[in-house]
Amino acid sequence: MKNKLLCLIMFLLLWVYSFSSNNIFIENRIMIGNELIFNVPDDNNDYKWEIENKPFFSQTFLKEYDGKISFIPDIPGNYEFILYKNGEKYSEKKLTVIGNTNDSEKTLINNFNNYYNSKNLYMVLYTSQMITQNYSNSYYIKEMYSKIVNLSFEIGNYETAKDYINKILYRYKMSNEESIGYLYKLYIIYDSLNNKKKQLEIIDEIIAIDEEFILKFSNENIIKNNIKYIGILKRYYEKTHNREVASILGDYHFENKEYCQAELYYRNADKIKLFKLYAHTDNEDKIDELMETLQDDEKIEVQKFISEYRTKERDSNYYKTAEENYKNYKFEIAELYYNRIIKESHNKELQNEVMYKLAKLYFTEKKYNLSKEYFEKYLNNYENEGLLIDCLYHLGVIYFETNKLDESEKYFDEIIKNYPLTLWETKASIYKIKIKNKKEQN
Repeated sequence: MKNKLLCLIMFLLLWVYSFSSNNIFIENRIMIGNELIFNVPDDNNDYKWEIENKPFFSQTFLKEYDGKISFIPDIPGNYEFILYKNGEKYSEKKLTVIGNTNDSEKTLINNFNNYYNSKNLYMVLYTSQMITQNYSNSYYIKEMYSKIVNLSFEIGNYETAKDYINKILYRYKMSNEESIGYLYKLYIIYDSLNNKKKQLEIIDEIIAIDEEFILKFSNENIIKNNIKYIGILKRYYEKTHNREVASILGDYHFENKEYCQAELYYRNADKIKLFKLYAHTDNEDKIDELMETLQDDEKIEVQKFISEYRTKERDSNYYKTAEENYKNYKFEIAELYYNRIIKESHNKELQNEVMYKLAKLYFTEKKYNLSKEYFEKYLNNYENEGLLIDCLYHLGVIYFETNKLDESEKYFDEIIKNYPLTLWETKASIYKIKIKNKKEQN
């Protein structure tokens, strides 16, 4: 009798606790398709249950009828719910939904493969959950996860691919080659998400497995100037004297103007880059010395390379000097170097860009005839669509300032017609009013 009474008291205490505390009691594990009724305390407060998280393809929702809150899960997986009290978070619950099926493991695997072959990711994921929850020891689960990764990766569903790669990596023992393969896919995913921090973490994991794999990333910008990875490359080079690594390390020191170190690596890597170094530092003696080691046909090729390199470097220096002086309002010097590019460069794209730069420079100086000439030259060969409207606008202004109002109006009409609802349309419309006023004054 005492035992029965004690049990009754404990039951009543649990019942009261479940409705008086913020740990509202609901089941935490049910079968798919079964109904779950959510309880709330019976007091004067306003309570509301909401689904916080559910499996990716779930379409289910909470229903309210006859004063009850009902939930029927549609696919297996983990669900999370939050109970709000008077608009504030009061309690939360997690629910695991188990797939219930009478199908054999073989049937489910066949279904999975059919969905996989038809690239139906929704059903692939659904069937995989049925297999893992009903046949948790299945030999097929790892292969199934691998296929989900491949399909998700193929159709660009990187979040799903990422989730299943992590499941594979942390649940299964694999060869180094397999692990690196999955990690590299993660690297590509994080690259697409522009998550540099995660990319570096993945690189570290891969290198920890096989340091030689640093070569895979050696040309990636993410590590090119990273001292940590340069150090790894140097250690690898000391072991292997790999020519590719020597070239990368030479480039690193060249970019940092550490020419002696660059020379040491280039000597073991690439004669062309060594010539580039000597041409850059105007070391004619070293160029002649290195030339003596080449065959006649190689000499012709190298001489061509040196000539092109020096021309490109000269153009770059001219452009840099012009830009610096333009920014500092030293227009005469900027004009001098822009014109040198036009006269001396063989780079048509660069020459055309400089046409635009000169047009803007002359416009700033109110040398409208010269500005007009260079804007028109640029428009004859323009490649940058974004600068087209800028040229049209400035030509309209030039004609306005030189009192050729009809010509000016043509340019602004073209802008208004082709670029509606933009700032350019607004600016052109303002000039249209100015043109009208100016015509009336005349």
